[in-house]
Amino acid sequence: MTPIKSNSDIKIISIEIVPLEIEWNEPVLLILFAEHEQTENYFSNAHSSGEEVSLTKDRRIKKLEQELAAAHADALLIAQEQEIFTEELQSAHEEVVSSNEELQTVNEELETSKEEIESANEELTTTNQELQTRNDLLNEAYDYSEAVFATIHEPMLVLDKNLRVKSAKDPLLVL
Repeated sequence: MTPIKSNSDIKIISIEIVPLEIEWNEPVLLILFAEHEQTENYFSNAHSSGEEVSLTKDRRIKKLEQELAAAHADALLIAQEQEIFTEELQSAHEEVVSSNEELQTVNEELETSKEEIESANEELTTTNQELQTRNDLLNEAYDYSEAVFATIHEPMLVLDKNLRVKSAKDPLLVL
């Protein structure tokens, strides 16, 4: 930092020199100037009175107290915001945990339903195989009875339980 005196005011500035890394024929530097408020009286004037120094210190103390109060208020605000965000995060976490538990329950129910469907499918497959076997046996019995019926040369009547004619074979009618 370099103090500069202009007229009767003392100003404090800082100079920062940053080398820039860009392709150029010569090195390029960035020079930043920043003005700072005077924190102390760096130069004591021979003609300064104790009263001026006291007033300057009082103003500086008052300003620092205001800055401290503002920083304190900002810190409280940030703490309150952080507490609110923490509560929201906790709430969101609880919702996620609850949703996860619900999804786990639904997943278990789906597993159970899947097992039940697989079991019912196996039962249907077994029942279909039994029905197909019975159908095949019934067709064989029908074909056998038709073959027997066709080979008999005697007159024959087949009646149902109400004594109605289901089929008839009369050699005289065939001739």
